[in-house]
Amino acid sequence: MNRLRYIRPLLIAVLLSASTLSGHHAKEYLRTESYAQAPKHGLIFFNGFDSFKPHFNRSTGESWEYTPTLTYGFSDRLMINLHTHLLHIQSHAPFFEAGALGLQYQISRPGTWPIDMGLSVEYELPFRQSRTLINGKQIFNTTLILSKELPGDINITGNLSYTKETKYGSHDEFSMAMGLKGHPIPQLDWLESGIEMLGTPGTHPTVTLVPGLYAALNESVIIKAGASLGLNQHTDDLGLHVVAAYIF
Repeated sequence: MNRLRYIRPLLIAVLLSASTLSGHHAKEYLRTESYAQAPKHGLIFFNGFDSFKPHFNRSTGESWEYTPTLTYGFSDRLMINLHTHLLHIQSHAPFFEAGALGLQYQISRPGTWPIDMGLSVEYELPFRQSRTLINGKQIFNTTLILSKELPGDINITGNLSYTKETKYGSHDEFSMAMGLKGHPIPQLDWLESGIEMLGTPGTHPTVTLVPGLYAALNESVIIKAGASLGLNQHTDDLGLHVVAAYIF
């Protein structure tokens, strides 16, 4: 069976369904941090591309961001990740926004607790041009990851995150994410579809819905694509996110 025969029309349908999205590195989902991680002494290289158009009905500004990410498994349960952001905003040439270092640890061994639990911590440093153009800040982020494998190869994952500006600013923020994914066609075990819901509470709450497709082209290459939809006035209205992951 030729997998590309099925992947091409499915990805094209997703890519054309909307125009923009902001995102981050991801191992299983597009925006939700997953419990899964790089194998011991294994490398995964992610190429993430986001295009987003904030407040579609009130602005013509469009931006895009390229986020290369490298993850390395120190052990079966601990990994490190390094990533940077190449950002393009309206009327400015692309520039490197920030670099970040993160660690993720599986608190519970897979399948030993009723819910798999992991913890991710990350520190991000803005580059000089970022501080000048977009008031970039040093940011500390920690995320509690809760995951459950259900019958039928279905996964549900939740995130509880706290983000704090540690220098040049004092803003902090809580956020939540929930993802659900499985095989839309049971016979095609290399293809998954998912839906994610992201939100931040507070004075200006945000709510985003992110449907996506995740296709394993072979044992070493995974392609993911999805569109986002902002569900309230404080959320970017339309988005597009594409990730290509290479496993070494």
